[in-house]
Amino acid sequence: MQDFWEFLQAVFWHWQSWLGGTGFGGAVVVFVALWERFTSRVMRKRMYAAIFIASFLFGAFFLAWRDQYHAAREAQRHLNEVGAVRVPKLEGSIMFLSIAPARDPSDSVVGIFATIDNTGAPSIAKDFRAYLQKPGESRKEGIAIDLPMDQLVFVDSGGHRKIVKTSEYLPKKAIEQPIPTGGSVPGFMLMLFRGITPKEVESPTVDVIFEFKDVTGKPYEVHKHLNGDQQQTIPFEDVGTTKPPTTQK
Repeated sequence: MQDFWEFLQAVFWHWQSWLGGTGFGGAVVVFVALWERFTSRVMRKRMYAAIFIASFLFGAFFLAWRDQYHAAREAQRHLNEVGAVRVPKLEGSIMFLSIAPARDPSDSVVGIFATIDNTGAPSIAKDFRAYLQKPGESRKEGIAIDLPMDQLVFVDSGGHRKIVKTSEYLPKKAIEQPIPTGGSVPGFMLMLFRGITPKEVESPTVDVIFEFKDVTGKPYEVHKHLNGDQQQTIPFEDVGTTKPPTTQK
């Protein structure tokens, strides 16, 4: 009942505002006054009632409804913004991939260099997994490689070395410190895939996938395909390769 009374008050306020000469109603009032003055005619009572009571009242109902509609939309927008800040909203992206043969040449070592961004509430990222998937086949899950050394050394086709510290290991970085709102955490993963050769991994039809979860347990999934234009850095022997291979371009 209180809501209905407040609605009627809003209708009356808009109606008397139009009668008082504001907004569109004010323009109508001025037009009628000028029409009577210059034509020396007096508008009939029924016409007055139709314009200033019925039409203005209809307009007042519409304006009262519009005010409530816009207020509700604004309130919902605010709630959505507040809700977005209170809930983690992570997004992963794979920057590039590293591929090398393992000690068993039928297996592959794949390095995934990725970034996780957060536009929601601060959150850790956890439960990292990586997969390779050929068209029409089930996913093949990778095995995380232990990193006992302090750093990894990568080499490209020109012989240039890139040193990556094991402290940049993404599953470790992302769980030790929450990713702040508007922040990001870069890092890498190193996975062993059995029964799939580096040549097969390099196929543009193979889907490279890595998964993780936020602090609430919500899962996220990132996909990437290799292509001929993508530069791939290849790790040295200290991550279990048979020899230091060269980069493919």
